[in-house]
Amino acid sequence: MSKTIQHLVVLDLYHEGHHRSYIEMFVDGWLQQESSGTLSILVTERFQLEHVEWIRRLESADNQRVSIVMLAATQPSGEKKGVFKFLEINRSQKQALEQACLLAPDHILCMYLDHAQGAIRSLSKIPQYQNIQFSGILFRATLHLPVGSFKEKLTRFRKRAVLKSLLSTRSLKHVFCLDPDATESINALTEGSKAISLPDGTLIHPSNSSREQTRAAWGVSEEDHVVLQFGVQSERKGIYQVLEAFQAINQKSWVLVIAGKPTESEDEAIRVAIEAAGRSVRIIWEAQFFSEGEMTAYFEASDVILAAYPNHVGSSGILVRAAAARKPVLGSESGLVGRNIERHTLGMRVDCNDSNAIKTGLLQLAEKPHTYFDDVAASNFAGLNTPEEFARVLLEGLYTVDGGLLGP
Repeated sequence: MSKTIQHLVVLDLYHEGHHRSYIEMFVDGWLQQESSGTLSILVTERFQLEHVEWIRRLESADNQRVSIVMLAATQPSGEKKGVFKFLEINRSQKQALEQACLLAPDHILCMYLDHAQGAIRSLSKIPQYQNIQFSGILFRATLHLPVGSFKEKLTRFRKRAVLKSLLSTRSLKHVFCLDPDATESINALTEGSKAISLPDGTLIHPSNSSREQTRAAWGVSEEDHVVLQFGVQSERKGIYQVLEAFQAINQKSWVLVIAGKPTESEDEAIRVAIEAAGRSVRIIWEAQFFSEGEMTAYFEASDVILAAYPNHVGSSGILVRAAAARKPVLGSESGLVGRNIERHTLGMRVDCNDSNAIKTGLLQLAEKPHTYFDDVAASNFAGLNTPEEFARVLLEGLYTVDGGLLGP
């Protein structure tokens, strides 16, 4: 039986994209529950520099129950490949988890469990850490997906073995899975139900400007067709296929808004590609950080939202933001993104490895948007993935035992 959590540690080695918002949603939910416990948030120096405003706001609340602790470990560079990449990730995660264990918590919540599995297994064997429980959020669950090539089968075998070993670890309490279709395949590897489906909670603040104001700032009219590519730009997010598709459309009334910085490793290549495409088609690129109000304004001012990620496996908060703004999505046909687009009538899914498929999909969406997008279904989908639901599922999983919430 689980014991009452008096000291919970939230651990995250990453700072980009949704990582801050996931921690923020959880902290907000945790503060609202009645508990005498304390919460330590372990994040990197880079995280604190990138999200200084949120940290100051949290610290200014003068709440003695929450503390921010800087990790000695750093985020893996992402430059290494193959076995060297695996070793670097495992080394960073183990160093981070060892620091978390030294805080003597009752429970550690890993906000990116995918990379922490091996480190948790190894630390659970160390006597002084055996009273600590672990849980985490699994982003890229794949056991339930079909495989084809020998390489895919080999990867599946390896991931299955690693996950099965983790699930057999007595100190592991729960795996919170962002893919609701994956929990059954994970729980089949162990006795009990350690896998729990987790809503893809998305913080959506009110817009800081009207649709008309935002489009005027872009220099576009209501007659123009605006397509939004939002977030960190990288090859993994399909930026090159999107640029090729837009160049193939080549219509003066079409505008591509690219909102987000490129990854550090791809900065120069992406800048060159965008500048080259911009000589023949209308592209507005704003490589900067956006406030929550600005994000909402950009989604509301656009006509179509892109989630054109080639070979994508996990979920995407872009779908939730688009649904909340009542905008159709053109996204990947693979993975959870594709399934959500089809299941909730959020737009059109295509093979995002193929720029021609993206071009054709965009033209079809522009011609008959209501064929592929249902306003009511989109609203319901957004309602399933609120910050409140995200925090509720995590907290109930962490603090519930034998059908009842653990007391303070």
